[in-house]
Amino acid sequence: MLDRWRKQSSSDEWIEAFCDLVLEWKPLGWAEEKGQISAGVGPALDKRQRERSAYCYRQQFPREETRQSERNPFAAAWLLKDSMCAMLLGSRSSKGSC
Repeated sequence: MLDRWRKQSSSDEWIEAFCDLVLEWKPLGWAEEKGQISAGVGPALDKRQRERSAYCYRQQFPREETRQSERNPFAAAWLLKDSMCAMLLGSRSSKGSC
């Protein structure tokens, strides 16, 4: 993981931060926890990505049925929780970017 953004904020603010990170790093993919993201802000996130041409593959993962204290956020670089993003990063150059 080369970058992250974390803040308790409005959906609009973190959607913009997400688009900024996608445009800066040109990731191959984005991982997010299924649930609140897809149901609550998924349509707004999709729309804003198209408007800003901040394209990347988004993969949703089901939330494990464990207590938060039992989860290891570093087990895989695929965690999105409380507006923290982890990205699969591609080349920073324009070649092969998404």
